[in-house]
Amino acid sequence: MTSSNNSRNDKGQAEPSESSSYPNVRIRSNDLVFIDRRPHLAQQKQLGKWLLIDADTREAKLEAQSNLVRLLGDGRLSVRSRPRKHEPLSPLSEMAMDPLFESEAKRKHAYVMHVLEHPDGFRISKPWVKKMIPEVAQRIDDKNPPCPGSVLNWVSRHEAYFNEIGLAAYVPRHDCKGSRGSKLHPEQEKALEKAVARYMKAGTMKDAYLEAEAHIREFNASAEGRRACKTIDSAHLDRSGKLACPSLPTAYRRKREVSPFALDASRQGWNVARRKYQGYQTRSLPERPYAELEADATPLDILVVDKSGACLGRPYLIAFIDRATRMVVGYSITLDEL
Repeated sequence: MTSSNNSRNDKGQAEPSESSSYPNVRIRSNDLVFIDRRPHLAQQKQLGKWLLIDADTREAKLEAQSNLVRLLGDGRLSVRSRPRKHEPLSPLSEMAMDPLFESEAKRKHAYVMHVLEHPDGFRISKPWVKKMIPEVAQRIDDKNPPCPGSVLNWVSRHEAYFNEIGLAAYVPRHDCKGSRGSKLHPEQEKALEKAVARYMKAGTMKDAYLEAEAHIREFNASAEGRRACKTIDSAHLDRSGKLACPSLPTAYRRKREVSPFALDASRQGWNVARRKYQGYQTRSLPERPYAELEADATPLDILVVDKSGACLGRPYLIAFIDRATRMVVGYSITLDEL
């Protein structure tokens, strides 16, 4: 008898599990995920679920990998990834866009738009770009024109980031340079993942850290762990020659990398996280008075009592405010419940 990897829902239908042979939806951070033609921005994956932000309403939701596979099979999901040459950029500090950087970004943007909007069409050709550079340099009075390779690199960054961060796409990102990958052993990474997963359920980080210590102890006690410790870099070993457990401060830093929304949704519930991180949109003020009015109501801190002594309740104050001038154009007091 063979066992099945598929679970069944309430209707008795088979559902693909995470360990089944169903294909996974390839999603990376900051990819655009279209569900029923509605765009969502992929944030990060936690415990097998993707945190997606609705691009229109800014509402967040968690989608399991199995549900995404089902939507893909039904033709209701599509993914638009960034160019693989450029990884997603983190938010740019406001201090980075000082007047000097902004002036340099406008200079690069002038060259990019000239070659992209050329009447003959854009060509990925250094000889062709080289002929275009003198025209832009003369128009913007650039004393030090760039080489064709630099212009093509700016075009690539323009296509990858300009629609999202504007001129900041051309600003040098020195904070993204260097090797920023993990320096821990894969088993140490697994230990931290277990600690964070335990913390997301309940308890303190010190309690969750016990999960990491238990994982490292099991690894060191196994035959595979004893063989691996003979070839592991000494930087990952303790004084006894066994794989060292990541420190508690390292576990705290890994916990801070988890999305606050996903953390609160797991520990306190979806409704609490949604109320806490709900986004709001504002509208511009109207151009003239009385174009738009706002209505607001609040119960007054008084009780109305009639001549017989019967309590009629708290009255409500309803006010109408002009959005352009912020003047009160009318109000009303009523005992009717709103």
